[in-house]
Amino acid sequence: MTFGQIIKKLRRDADMTQERLAEVLSVSAQAVSRWETDTGMPDVSLLPPLANLFGVTTDYLLGVDITKKDENIDAIREKANAYSDRGYFAEAREILEQGLKQYPNNYRMMRDLMYVSFYQYRAASDAKDTELAEKYKSEAIDLGEAILAGSTEDRTRHSAVQILCFLYKNSENAKRAVELAESMPSMAISRDFLLPDLTDGDRRYEKTQRKVFDLVQFLEVAIGGMNVKLDSGEYAYTSEMRAALRDKQIAFLHLMFENGDFGFFDTHLHYIHKNQAMYYAKVGDNEKAIEHLRHAAEHALRFIKHMNKEPYTSLLFRNMPAGSFATTGTNNDAAELLNSMRQPVFDNIRDTEAFKSIRDELSAYAGKWDV
Repeated sequence: MTFGQIIKKLRRDADMTQERLAEVLSVSAQAVSRWETDTGMPDVSLLPPLANLFGVTTDYLLGVDITKKDENIDAIREKANAYSDRGYFAEAREILEQGLKQYPNNYRMMRDLMYVSFYQYRAASDAKDTELAEKYKSEAIDLGEAILAGSTEDRTRHSAVQILCFLYKNSENAKRAVELAESMPSMAISRDFLLPDLTDGDRRYEKTQRKVFDLVQFLEVAIGGMNVKLDSGEYAYTSEMRAALRDKQIAFLHLMFENGDFGFFDTHLHYIHKNQAMYYAKVGDNEKAIEHLRHAAEHALRFIKHMNKEPYTSLLFRNMPAGSFATTGTNNDAAELLNSMRQPVFDNIRDTEAFKSIRDELSAYAGKWDV
C-alpha cells in the first residue's frame, strides 16, 4: 500500500473523519486529503504523532516491511561479521558503512562498526601509525557514545561499554572507563550465571556446561595477564616465573580437556607453547625450546584442520558443540607460528633437523583464513 492508502485505512478503522484528523494534527483538511490521494506528504515532524495516534510505528506508516527490513539488516551484519571474524576489517568496514547508509540508526550495525574501528585502531597503534590510530580510536568512541545515547537494547549497550572501557583506559578521560565499568552488572548476576538456575533437564545441563566453559576461558586468560607493572615500576613476575605461569596454563587446560579435545583452546595452547619455546631458546635450553615449538605446531595444525568443528568428548564438556571462533588477524595459526620462528631468538636451533621438520610441516598449511 502507498502512504495515502495506509493513512486512509487507519483513519477509517479509527472511525475518524478527515476534518477530525486535521484538527488533531493542527493541519488543514485539504492537507489530509492530499496525503490520502498521494499528492502530498506530511512534514517529517508529523510522522511520530501520526504513528502514536493510530498505535503503529513510523516504519508502518511509510510502508516499510519490518520483517524484510530486519532480514536485510541481519544479512548485512552476517556478511560483514564473516570478514571481521577472520581479521578482514577493511572489507567488513565497507559492508557496514554501506549498510548504515541504508539503515542509519541501526545500533547493532553501529556496534559492529565500532568493533571494526577498535581493532583497526589497535593494528594502526602496533604499526606506530599515530594519525591513523587516532582516527579509528575517535571513530570507535563516537560510535560507542552514540549507542549509549540512543540504544535501549542492553546487549548492544553492554558490548559498546566493553570496547569504550578499553579505549578510554589510557586516555585523558580514564575516569570515564571506570565509570562505565562500574555501571555494568557483576559476573554473579550475569545472564550466564542466572540462566542455569532458571532451567531444568537437558537445558540446565547445557547452560551449566557453557558457564563452566566460559569460566575456564576467563581463568586461563586471566593467568596469562597477571604479569602487570606494579606501582614500584617493576613487573610482578620474573621471566622464569612467567614461564612457570605458562606451565600452569598448559596443565590447567589439559586437566579440563583430558581427551585432548581442546577445540578453540588449541589456538591458546599454540600461543602459550610458542612463548615457552622463545623463553627456553633465549636461556639456551635448546631441547625444551624444540619441545615447546613442536607442541605449538601440533596445536596450530590441529586448530586449522578441525576448525573448531568437532563436539567435545572430555567429561566436563562431553557432547557440547565446539561453536564458532573469531580472530583479529588474517593469517592462520601455521602462518603466525612460522613468522615467529623467523625471530633471531631461534638462531641457535634454526639449522637443526627438528626445527626444519617443524618449519616444513607448518609451511604445508600456512596461509590466510577463509571467510
